[in-house]
Amino acid sequence: MRVGPEPPADLQPTNVGEVVKQAATELAPLLARHRLQLHEGIRLFALTDRARLQQILENRSLNASKYTDPGGHIEVSARTEGDEVAIQVTDDGIGIEPDKLQQVW
Repeated sequence: MRVGPEPPADLQPTNVGEVVKQAATELAPLLARHRLQLHEGIRLFALTDRARLQQILENRSLNASKYTDPGGHIEVSARTEGDEVAIQVTDDGIGIEPDKLQQVW
C-alpha cells in the first residue's frame, strides 16, 4: 500500500485496524473451533482498497490457522516503511521449510 498525496481512484483512506478487526470477525468461528487467539492492535491509516485488504488479511490468517496447533497464536501487525505500510501476519505454527519459500511466494 502506498501512502501519498494523490491516491489512485480505487484507493481510499482506510483505518487498517478496523479492517483487521473485520477480518477477525469473519474468521471468528474458525479461530474458536481451533482454539486460536488472534492478536491485533493496529492504529494506522493508509490509502488502500479496503475490500481487497480485508480479503488478503482473511486469506493470510486462514493459512496461518491451518498450520497452527490448537491453542496457538496468530498476530497481525503493521508499520510504516517510508511512504508505504507493511502488514505482517505471524503465527507459532510449524512454518515453511526455507527451501520451499520460493515455491510459495
